Amino acid sequence: MGYHKNSVGETFFYGGDFSNDFFEVNLCGITPANPDYYLIRVNNNVSVFEYVLSGKGHIETGGRSYNVSAGDFYLLKSGFTGQYYADTEEPYRKIWVNTFGCLMESQFKIYGIDDSVTVFHCADSRIRDCLTSVITTMVRRTDSDDLSELYRQCSIKLIEILSLINGIGLSQKSIDNTTVCEKIRRYIEMNICSDITLGNIAELFYMHEATLIRVFRRELGVTPMKYLAAQRIRAAKSMLADGYRCKDIAAILQYKDLAYFSHCFKREVGMSPTEYQKTHDK
Repeated sequence: MGYHKNSVGETFFYGGDFSNDFFEVNLCGITPANPDYYLIRVNNNVSVFEYVLSGKGHIETGGRSYNVSAGDFYLLKSGFTGQYYADTEEPYRKIWVNTFGCLMESQFKIYGIDDSVTVFHCADSRIRDCLTSVITTMVRRTDSDDLSELYRQCSIKLIEILSLINGIGLSQKSIDNTTVCEKIRRYIEMNICSDITLGNIAELFYMHEATLIRVFRRELGVTPMKYLAAQRIRAAKSMLADGYRCKDIAAILQYKDLAYFSHCFKREVGMSPTEYQKTHDK
């Protein structure tokens, strides 16, 4: 594929050409430390995922300003109007991914991301690793690769970032069982597109797995993983009604393959995903 450089020294890789209305990686790359780095965007048509590796930067939009530094992730949703730039004394170095399509817009709604700018500090490397994985996937792309499969892999990593933003820090307060179940319930609902397990949830809330199951079932009448399965089916029904393809739904909702998604859906709903979608054709 090769790479390109622009006037501010960014190394970037072309992904899509705005031809895929569902999801595509439009551009991704690396920005070196450059005190002259300055970008203005007006009603941007892509969503920008960026992670600061070192240094500092600034974002300004609608009379608001944000300062970012090493370890900070920020998201500029499509429609963003404003400017962002490197600090002149300590210019940031960053990695970034630009995406296009309705998938990310729907995920922003699911995760309650309403503002045009979201800034989040991650104390560990998970968000950075997700963005690095997307860039690596696109850089290694060849003309013979299945582009839809590459985009599927990239979308999963970006959705994982959204789940991290919502999931980190939920267990920092001391809370009673009723409140913790509500927190766990919300965490599950916000992470239906992530590959979460009972062990993940137990670790996040500092609980033994058996205790987690007992407390959650006592308060909500079902185990955490059965609740997760039910929420995925609920989301699948909504996406089918909106015209999403079955294979895209299976990938987004973390089913291992299309056949397994169809099996789980028919078992719970009484008809196949295709049959269900036909009942909602407009």
